[in-house]
Amino acid sequence: TNGLMGTISNYRFTSVALLTLAIFAAVSGSITEPLPLTWRQALGYAPTDLLQLDIHRLFTSLCVTAGAGKFIASFLMLAFAVGGCERMLGSWPTLRFFLASHITILLFMSCVILLAGRVTGTPESLALATGRDIGPSAGYYGCLGIVLASLPPRWRFGSLLVVMIVLAIRLWISSEHVLEEPTVVSADLAHILAVPLGWAAHATGLCVGRERKKQA
Repeated sequence: TNGLMGTISNYRFTSVALLTLAIFAAVSGSITEPLPLTWRQALGYAPTDLLQLDIHRLFTSLCVTAGAGKFIASFLMLAFAVGGCERMLGSWPTLRFFLASHITILLFMSCVILLAGRVTGTPESLALATGRDIGPSAGYYGCLGIVLASLPPRWRFGSLLVVMIVLAIRLWISSEHVLEEPTVVSADLAHILAVPLGWAAHATGLCVGRERKKQA
C-alpha cells in the first residue's frame, strides 16, 4: 500500500490524468469499443468551434479518445510520456506544460486550417475545419518531446529523428484519406507539431521543474 501511495504521490498529475481517461472510457463504453458519435459531438473540438468561442471544448476534448485500440494506445502513451516528464519536472510544471502544449497546438492548427479554408475553400479544408477531434495526444506528445530532449546526447537526436520520421509517415498515410477521416489527419498533424514544441521548451528552459532546480 505504501509503495502504491508513494508512486501516486510522485506522479500525481499522471495518475489523475490516467484515472480521468479511464473513467470517461468506462462511462462512454469506449474501452473496448469505438467512442459513440454522440460523445465525440458533445466533447470534441473542431477549428470552427473557435469561431463560436466554444473554448470549453479545448478542455472537454481531453477526456475521451476514439476508443478501443486508440484508448489503450493513448493510455500507455500518457503513462509513459507524461509520467516521464513528471518524474523529471514535478507535477505542477508537467501539468502546466501539458495544457500549454495542448492549447497552443490546437489554437495554432485552428487558425491555419480556418485561414486555408477561407483562401482555398476546398472540401479537404472544410473537412479539417469541421471534424471534431478528441484525446490528450497534443499534450502528451509535447511531453514526449521533453523526455526525448532529456536523453543522453548519444541517444537524443537519433531518438528524435526516429520519432519524427514515424510521425511524418503516419501523417502522409492519413492525409490520403482526409475527406473520410479528417480527425485522424488533424491528430497526426498535432503530434508532429507537439514533439518539437516539447523539445524546444526543454532546450530553451521554458519548462523549469525539479530537474533544473537540482542543477541550479
